[in-house]
Amino acid sequence: MGDNDMESGLLNISLSDSEGEGQADIDKGAAADTDTQQQQSRADRTALSEPAFQVLRATYRPKVENGEIWRSISLPLGSTPRDGPGSGSGLQKLSKPEAQEVVHAAEELYFFGRFAEAVQFVRGVLLSASSDDGGGLLDDETRALLRYYETRCAARIAAAATGAESGDDAAAAAIQKGAGEQRLEVDKN
Repeated sequence: MGDNDMESGLLNISLSDSEGEGQADIDKGAAADTDTQQQQSRADRTALSEPAFQVLRATYRPKVENGEIWRSISLPLGSTPRDGPGSGSGLQKLSKPEAQEVVHAAEELYFFGRFAEAVQFVRGVLLSASSDDGGGLLDDETRALLRYYETRCAARIAAAATGAESGDDAAAAAIQKGAGEQRLEVDKN
């Protein structure tokens, strides 16, 4: 019975490859052309003539951060005009790169050991970023990170003042005192 099935052609199906091969060759050729065009366009985008490279080389200056990022940030935050949706109100959240720049400024002051400046900077940022509606200009993660650096800097200041190794309790008291002073200054204005 097995031999009869094979001879009868029941399962002996023959497919014609003539249509498929021609189309496959065309598809392969189109794909190769697309790859070549992509490689050429990448090369065109990144290619630089020798005179253009020399001009770029002569004018290039590496960006060196030396503890002064905080000077480039204008306070109050959001005081610079922005384009885009919702820019009429002037109070839209900072973009991620802007928020990261604020955090980097606080980190830089901390790591260069300029703790008093860091506390003053962070308090100014947090004060200017808060708003009456509770939303503010900073996201929660950025705000928490800035508060962390404020706490650490205040702890370092307190530890230096008392000569102790750890000043976490003194730092918390200093932050509370500073927050109360800021509220008084805001009420006066």
